[in-house]
Amino acid sequence: MALSADGRRALSGSLDKTLRLWDLGTGQTLRTLEGHTDPVFAVALSPDGCRALSGSSDNTLRLWDLSDGKELLTFTVDGDVRACTLGQDNRTIVAGDGLGRVHFLRLVESDPTKPAVGETKIQLLHREE
Repeated sequence: MALSADGRRALSGSLDKTLRLWDLGTGQTLRTLEGHTDPVFAVALSPDGCRALSGSSDNTLRLWDLSDGKELLTFTVDGDVRACTLGQDNRTIVAGDGLGRVHFLRLVESDPTKPAVGETKIQLLHREE
């Protein structure tokens, strides 16, 4: 489970391979996120509440856009993901897997003049001026 900074929403992971975003005032499900192929054991919300991060025993860490429920990125790691968090900068991801490894990822803006093969571009979570 993860709680939003304003305390109004919660995010849960489930054995049914989904994440659910909850309205804590009404108890209603706001959105169900699907894409993992095994149970979801780790979830986190971005500090601004716009993105969700999930980790699963399918050895993936996934970043989601909560406005439309779309999966933005998938990272594959060596073991089942058991813990994850998004940093206050909205760019840093830290995850722990069942093999005892810790994974550090940093979201960076790509250089549009030098696209990489297979590159996926997403809007930054927070733009520093």
